[in-house]
Amino acid sequence: MAKIIDIDTSDLIPPWEQKEIDDARRIQELQEQCLLKQERNNEHGDISDFSYFNKNHYKQISQAFRLQNKEYYQPAIIAISYSLIGLALRKHTFSMGEEEMDTRLSYVYSLRSGNGKKPLSKVIIHMAKVMEYKYSKLTSLHAEQLIGKKVIEYIGKGNNKKRNVSEIQGYFRDDIIVVDDALPLLTKGEFEITRNYFIQAWDTIGDNEVTKKTVDLRKEEALLYCPEFVSHMFIQDKPVEREIIDTGMGRKSPILYMEVPGTDDQSYYLRVSSKDSIKYEYMINIVNKAKNANEIIWNFLDDTERLIAKKTNELKVYFENQGSKGKEYASIMHWTIQNYIYKYAAILSASFALLRSREIDRHSLNIKVTPEMATAAIEDLKIVLLANYKYWNNYVIFGTSHLSRSEKIIIDALVEKKAFSKETANIGNPAFLAELAEKHGKSYSTFNNSLRKLKEKGFVEAETIGKAEKGKENSCMWLKS
Repeated sequence: MAKIIDIDTSDLIPPWEQKEIDDARRIQELQEQCLLKQERNNEHGDISDFSYFNKNHYKQISQAFRLQNKEYYQPAIIAISYSLIGLALRKHTFSMGEEEMDTRLSYVYSLRSGNGKKPLSKVIIHMAKVMEYKYSKLTSLHAEQLIGKKVIEYIGKGNNKKRNVSEIQGYFRDDIIVVDDALPLLTKGEFEITRNYFIQAWDTIGDNEVTKKTVDLRKEEALLYCPEFVSHMFIQDKPVEREIIDTGMGRKSPILYMEVPGTDDQSYYLRVSSKDSIKYEYMINIVNKAKNANEIIWNFLDDTERLIAKKTNELKVYFENQGSKGKEYASIMHWTIQNYIYKYAAILSASFALLRSREIDRHSLNIKVTPEMATAAIEDLKIVLLANYKYWNNYVIFGTSHLSRSEKIIIDALVEKKAFSKETANIGNPAFLAELAEKHGKSYSTFNNSLRKLKEKGFVEAETIGKAEKGKENSCMWLKS
């Protein structure tokens, strides 16, 4: 009888993964060689190797994202990597005109149910762990749990009794906040106060104080601090009213829409082993250096600032040419786009400078942000902005606050069926309205009248495609862009 050999397969790596690891190791070795060469020359202002750095930067970054169908997640990979590095740089602010800015970036990710939200959330949590960030995954959106509170204790008795005020810290004291279901924050209702706290916290550190005082506290005892976290939130592909975007929710934490093929969660894996660690070394190296940096000073060259102004305007014109929703998007996001270009350029240039610098805990790091660096950052940002505009174009609904319940039901149903244009409309009326009437316990005529009003108000377009039974008009319909 053959002897059975028990083999431990827990640390075996599939061939396709081993190739990724080998590629990452080769790139790491080449970058280390460049770094050694730069250190010998001690030329911290030299940018001759930036093109090489930029060519391989995304590939190195994406190694850390253990995701199936990775190409569909590209906007999120870019957004999350800039956010994680920017978080480490948050204590170093820079000027954009007369405005001081920090490098924090927060995002909302919109994916269909079952299409990759859970793996992406897991990756963010795992990367927070390996980069030694303090993180929380929220299960409650109650305002007090987020911002914390002050409590009063009396210690001792009689004349020796002393009043002691202490803080019970909320999630806003963490580095990273993950919210798996953030849709309640994007709808009107009970979480308006919570939404306002998030909007305030996303402002530049120092200008983003959150405060709370209860009647039993003295003025000087009130809760008062500046949050320093970034947030990563998830929603399904559901519509959001324009009024919510106007509050700042959609500008300070852009919503990125991604169409990721459905994945079998059982086939998703996230393995951490000694052989796997090289996938994280690149980002960990940047993040750790950023955390330990004594002082970072960005100098945006005049040519760089002129380039940023030009590219901001070009992006504005691009979105304006996309139609009425594009014009609205460009109007609201114009200055936000410029802010993000500055932030992305600051983070990318710092990543390059940090990788090639030593003793940053003792010396100031002066970074010249060149047009080449800004151009590379803008190319990354474009991918993120297009995912943001895709959500805006498909799911931001204008002026729905005065619509009737049945009108909103029709709009939600059209969004669910992705009827965003004549080309994608495949909805027959009266069958469509009859289905809604049965589902929501209303009459067919109620929904028919609501559809007529939506056409008159400019929310829906329709085209007759013949006569249905009993002489009713048969048409296809779609949301007007």
